[in-house]
Amino acid sequence: MSLNPFFTIAIPTFNRAGMLKQALESLRDQSFRNFEIIIGDNGSTDDTATVVAEFSDLPICYRRRLENLGPVANFNQLIQEAKGEFFVLHWDDDFLHRDFLLRAYQVLNGRADRVAYATPHWHGRLGSGYVTDLQSSDSQEISELTYFLRDEVIEISGERAAVKTLVSFPMVFPTTAVRLSALRESGGYFQEFEFGGDVVTMARVLSRGKVVYDARVGGYTRIHGGNSSLNQNKEWKKQCHRNKIQAIVDYFEKSKIDWKTHLRAELRQMGEGRILMELKVLTGNRSHQELISVIYQVLHEQAQRKGVRFLRKLISRIGLKNSIYLWKCIRR
Repeated sequence: MSLNPFFTIAIPTFNRAGMLKQALESLRDQSFRNFEIIIGDNGSTDDTATVVAEFSDLPICYRRRLENLGPVANFNQLIQEAKGEFFVLHWDDDFLHRDFLLRAYQVLNGRADRVAYATPHWHGRLGSGYVTDLQSSDSQEISELTYFLRDEVIEISGERAAVKTLVSFPMVFPTTAVRLSALRESGGYFQEFEFGGDVVTMARVLSRGKVVYDARVGGYTRIHGGNSSLNQNKEWKKQCHRNKIQAIVDYFEKSKIDWKTHLRAELRQMGEGRILMELKVLTGNRSHQELISVIYQVLHEQAQRKGVRFLRKLISRIGLKNSIYLWKCIRR
């Protein structure tokens, strides 16, 4: 194992030996080899240790916790143990494209100003299809982009990339590699709550430098019955969404990031239908009022219909109850 690996691939796991085996098999195929794998076994009682032993050809450091630390503490322990210049938090049930590390290395090596390499976050399940949210650079209209047809990468300012997390989650682990020093300096993995903490973590890290975005497939997130978010009730999810948005905005305010200006620029690249969809989610979750007000302002500016026709369409798309909450936001 290299003493100075370029990448650390950190895999937190708990009682998922079968999925972990598949994840390690995909990492065995990586075309770039200067990496280490740290597995944080959070007290598994299955045959995780036996599975790891089958991959003696990989540069694995296996850390078996004496007791279950909880997922977030396990994540942060992996961050502290990492040695790579760049860090990939690789869930035990996900996969990376065989050229993900190679492509990341090609655009990150020797570029101290770049804090992250990100690829589309594909998600879904077999039989239902897979979707992603393609990103644009700071100045381009998404409808005019052709860079993804030429296998080119684009550069996005870190603050702009971070603000994107308020209306989507386009840059998340494992299909994003972040500079380890920036991750540590920003506080590591967000600890106040688990669900949504990955998005808060990414927003804090991305804001610290330039981001390279590559539209080619970098990997995918597997949806299955064991996903923790699928096993929670609707009200719990709404509360977590509110907490996530509030934590991100609080960080922007504390860091003096002009998130409203960046957000307006981002929204102006979206269609009316997409903005209405975001507004429905945010008002339905009773999220941050100032954020909702900014989104409404941009929507109203760009709306093809005005007056009563605009209000009628708005209410029909987001619902009456959500419209009442929206009114409270814009009247505050």
